[in-house]
Amino acid sequence: MSTRALSESGGVIGTSQIKPRMGGPGNPNYSFKVSSREFRSASLGVGTTHLVGRLFEDVTGPTEVGGLIIQPSFRGHKGKPGRFLSFVRFHFIGLHRALFGDRLLAEMMARVSNDGDNLFWDHIGRKFIPVRYAEADRFCQHNRKFIEELMPKDDLYLSLLPLEVLNQVAQVSPETVPARRLLEKLGFEYKGFIDPFDGGPHLEVMTDNVALVRDTRRTKVGAGATESK
Repeated sequence: MSTRALSESGGVIGTSQIKPRMGGPGNPNYSFKVSSREFRSASLGVGTTHLVGRLFEDVTGPTEVGGLIIQPSFRGHKGKPGRFLSFVRFHFIGLHRALFGDRLLAEMMARVSNDGDNLFWDHIGRKFIPVRYAEADRFCQHNRKFIEELMPKDDLYLSLLPLEVLNQVAQVSPETVPARRLLEKLGFEYKGFIDPFDGGPHLEVMTDNVALVRDTRRTKVGAGATESK
């Protein structure tokens, strides 16, 4: 399901999207679970901490909120169309609660170059899936089986990445920062899961903990007033 906002001229200024279920049994949604691993030498009296990522298969079928795109000329607009497009998704979920999962997921967009490349993909994913980032992302629209077939199931030491790549892990693109802040105000949290392709953070929240969902109601306003003569 997608929504869109229109300008006074009738032109589309933005869209937002809801996917009722992201994967499920037999069709997992993939991410990297990021955690810290500590090593210590008693003989040397020193230790190190490494950031590791492991491929994670989620078969619970959460609802994904995404696809929030605003025309650049309307970003920061006093009418706040981005806020409207974001919030209307949660009202829709509240009105049709039975159609959606008990957990909401937002896969936030990481930084992608003008040429459609991504540093995290080039240093991790492309080593195992030898195609460009844009191609791999397009493949996912049809079938994600190749992720399980080609990506390793072992721990990947992210701390071995170049610093410029490591600093982008769980970070969003500059254009996505306002969307992330908006979701975090609604209760979404980063819980250590990132996109296995671009390294962007996955934010999540229990559906019924979002006030916009929980407090949405259907109600009868009343009959329309008749004009007196």
